Amino acid sequence: MRRDRPHHRSTRGDREGRRAPGPGPAPPPHRRGEPHPRGAARRPGQPGGRRHPPRTPSQGGHVSPTITPSPDPALEAALADLAQEPPPRLTDGVLLATGLVDGAGLYDSPLGEVVVSFRPDGVVAVDLADDGAEARHRARFGRRLVEARPPRGWDDLIRRAIDAGTPGELPLAWEAVTVFQRRVLTEAATIPRGRTRPYGWLAERLGRPGAARAVGTSMARNPVPLIVPCHRVVRADGSIGRYSLGGAANKERLLRLEGALR
Repeated sequence: MRRDRPHHRSTRGDREGRRAPGPGPAPPPHRRGEPHPRGAARRPGQPGGRRHPPRTPSQGGHVSPTITPSPDPALEAALADLAQEPPPRLTDGVLLATGLVDGAGLYDSPLGEVVVSFRPDGVVAVDLADDGAEARHRARFGRRLVEARPPRGWDDLIRRAIDAGTPGELPLAWEAVTVFQRRVLTEAATIPRGRTRPYGWLAERLGRPGAARAVGTSMARNPVPLIVPCHRVVRADGSIGRYSLGGAANKERLLRLEGALR
């Protein structure tokens, strides 16, 4: 037989009265959106969480080192000495494709034959075709030269660039130059054939009117003379100045051939 029980709904007071005794009143239930009470556990990312400062080495923490690049020439020379020759079993094609060596070819120029070296991404350098060309290239770029044909279509672009004295569509690798020097050389490539400009003119074009000496240094560091016509940049007094591809005599010869000098 079912025994009827009186229906009774527990109230909050009843529940609080039946709560187990403890050291103190229990905290009220947390409602979403409200700040956590002091001392309550928080999940990572919840608002109101305590933020701790990063631990220092003296506190046993790990701190990522800050690396500042050093332009120390002695250090760079020491690192260059660590370079090793690639394995002899690798073919020249593999070495060229991986950038372990540079390709090179001979081209005619107003100064006679020149060596044009290149990588898959562009022409690296232009130098006189003499017995010291390969040694100079290796000293500057850290790679040896191998005789090779440039990528498809570059052969004509190289010849046209040498004849016109401007890169045109020929890609340049721009190695061994700073960002500023590249800006200077890119601006120098706009000087038309048969004209000259002083170093100060280039400096003003770059927004650096007091940097004429730095412009001169950039001309001396030009890795692709004849293609980037640094021979068209002269001193403010009209004198020719120095030239990286064989000296001032070659610079004068080029300017006379182009009609800039009478």
